[in-house]
Amino acid sequence: MENFELGDIVAFSSHPYHFENNPETIIAGESNLTPPFMVIGEILLHRKGSYDTKDGSEIFKKGSKSCKCYWYNHDTQQFEESWFLESQLKLIQKNEGINKEELLYSNVIFKTAGLEVGKKKSARSTKNGLSSSTETNINSFVAPVMQVIQIKKAEIKDPKYHEETGKSLREVDKVQLKCKWYNPKAQKYSEKFIPINLVQRVPSYKKAILEFIKDSVENKSTYLITEENKNPILFQVRSIFILNGRYHFKGYDFIKNSSYSAPIDPENLLSEVVDPVITESWPDFNKSNELIHLNDFLKTNNSNSYLQIQYESYHGEVSFRTISKWKIEDFSYPDPDDLEKSIFVSHLVAFCHLRDAGRRFRLDKVRKVNVLNIP
Repeated sequence: MENFELGDIVAFSSHPYHFENNPETIIAGESNLTPPFMVIGEILLHRKGSYDTKDGSEIFKKGSKSCKCYWYNHDTQQFEESWFLESQLKLIQKNEGINKEELLYSNVIFKTAGLEVGKKKSARSTKNGLSSSTETNINSFVAPVMQVIQIKKAEIKDPKYHEETGKSLREVDKVQLKCKWYNPKAQKYSEKFIPINLVQRVPSYKKAILEFIKDSVENKSTYLITEENKNPILFQVRSIFILNGRYHFKGYDFIKNSSYSAPIDPENLLSEVVDPVITESWPDFNKSNELIHLNDFLKTNNSNSYLQIQYESYHGEVSFRTISKWKIEDFSYPDPDDLEKSIFVSHLVAFCHLRDAGRRFRLDKVRKVNVLNIP
């Protein structure tokens, strides 16, 4: 059984999501029946256990715990709370804590907001005898960005420790935050005291940070994002959007050759600017205006280079792929004019970042090559 703690994000056991094992679950059917993600705000220990006085059945197992869980209700635009046995819950995400410094009048958000906006549902439709499916987000329990307008110590009326053993009977947050937010249901502002571990801080974007964001969009700045044991991201900024109070860059990743978005952290701004993005390109011509053979072009570049290639598949489909750790190898094929003979065809054998696996590409099917400016 999970060792639940204050501030843990949990779900009722019937919830279809379990982010540790299946983060891409898509809900089909009636998505409104999916319960909310919740945060534990209080834990009660059943030291003795208890039994039903009519039939003697066990209600609370000795030594078990009950958890008071909070969630945000979109119908009322208010926070709700209810008690659950620990056996009725499953852990979604452990508590990561919150920085308490300068929290008064700062912006916070309920901890489940990021998970709630990631919920998706699928819907199937039929038109002219052809069926298709679409995926949309479920935003049933997404909480608003709030402002902390008061901080106070929690008032604990019930006994917290056992009078004889001194052992803990309940766990509660020592600090309560009075949060204020706009309630579109009531067309007014709502306020509520909630335990501090139910929320997380929203970044503060000061003037200098906003200028950096503005310049990045206007200049279509390209940043190299590298993390240990992860493939690099070469990201060109195209626009911005705001989600859960946090600014995000939106643009294009030259490594995956697909759209990409990244949250903007004011404490850790993107800084490794790449300019130019492409250092060399093929088709290219020599000083005599003669087309350079692709083999010769590739030999002038280190095999550690990242190459963005335009490739035509066997079926005539054209796509962009970024490859690395590449080499040129010849592979034999039956000669279509004489099946007893073989022909040799040169290939690029490389790691394909789109497929995240090794692939090989016929050189005669490569239509274009860009050398990306990645050290």
